[in-house]
Amino acid sequence: MSCAASIQIADYEFRSDAINGRAINVTSYRLDKSCITIIESKDPGAEICRVTGSSRQESLSNAYALATNRLTPLTSVSSEQERIVNEINQIILDSDGGEKVFQVGEFLDLPSNERMAYMFSGKLSFVTMDRSLIPVGEAIEKLRSCMK
Repeated sequence: MSCAASIQIADYEFRSDAINGRAINVTSYRLDKSCITIIESKDPGAEICRVTGSSRQESLSNAYALATNRLTPLTSVSSEQERIVNEINQIILDSDGGEKVFQVGEFLDLPSNERMAYMFSGKLSFVTMDRSLIPVGEAIEKLRSCMK
């Protein structure tokens, strides 16, 4: 004789959607008398919210409201931001051992903790197509000023 209670999962549904420009996965199902909706980021797959309701519609509606509140809208890139980003050709680190030159793709392929350490070192500059140097702080300020 088993002491474990029988759990009934029914009405399983999975779909992809988007909230505020961000790709999400939505999973909903009935678990005994409750309906559960889980919304997670499609990339990297982090759970944004999990909501329980008495009906599928209630749990879906509440989950979408909560996820919308948690996910800030993606801002569109202005033409000025795009121009600044497109000007960047190389990234140079002026370190004690001399200059280390990265192509933009190479720099972005570095582990994030290494990229952050370089960025906060104060020795990192961008090189534009016309070969002028722009310190990272100045480039970030230019991008921020375009967003206002």
